[in-house]
Amino acid sequence: MAQSFTTDALKTALAYPFQDPRWKDKFLIGSLLTLAGFVVPIIPVLPTYGYCAQIMRRIIVDKGEPYLPEWDDWGKLFGDGLKLFGVGLTYLLPVLVPLFCFYGFIFVIPFLAAVSDGKVSGGESDTMNTIVAVLAVVGPFGFICLFGLIMLLGLSIGLFLPVAVGHVVATDEFAAGFRFREIWTLFRANLAGFLVSYIILMGGWYALSFVLGLLYLTIIFCCLYPFVLAPVSFYSMIIASVLFGEAYRDGAEIVSV
Repeated sequence: MAQSFTTDALKTALAYPFQDPRWKDKFLIGSLLTLAGFVVPIIPVLPTYGYCAQIMRRIIVDKGEPYLPEWDDWGKLFGDGLKLFGVGLTYLLPVLVPLFCFYGFIFVIPFLAAVSDGKVSGGESDTMNTIVAVLAVVGPFGFICLFGLIMLLGLSIGLFLPVAVGHVVATDEFAAGFRFREIWTLFRANLAGFLVSYIILMGGWYALSFVLGLLYLTIIFCCLYPFVLAPVSFYSMIIASVLFGEAYRDGAEIVSV
């Protein structure tokens, strides 16, 4: 991966979607599906996940160059997308649980305070006031601990999940996403490659988010924001598929030696 991650290779990866003669049509379909995913949960984005799986399969299995597949085999797109979605959701559960607890802390204290404010009487009121006082003291510490846990889990899963996704694509098996020993071996074999891919993608996404956030403050652009975010998100997905696909391929080659 160290050899493939030259500046020229990165430029090639970023520019390859626009070299396809039909890139506008293919990009439009992916962007519309992504846009629909902002309104209808899950279903519209499954084909885009499957589309990314086809890009990764070209790199990992066929050892070919990145390309934009045709939007034709919708059954395969939905099937592959469902696999990747299932793996991603399962991996994200350890983050979602403390995240819900984090938001629970935010709402529980004001709620209990409102309940104790004249809505109960006597000993119940004293008990409720005691609970509110304890939560008010422990709350900030709980916020810090939960936020730190969420960040730690998010970073760890963000690095490990692309390897699991690549393993699913390489084997065409959903269960392969949870063969942790095999995944860890591949991850460790090309740790630098996965780290570089992750840093490039995260850095690029935060930069784009900052620019889009500034434009969102304008009156006109705030109305167009979803229509701009959709193609940007789709483009980020296909670039991530290439970078992580190449990282996985290089790791698999190292393991097989």
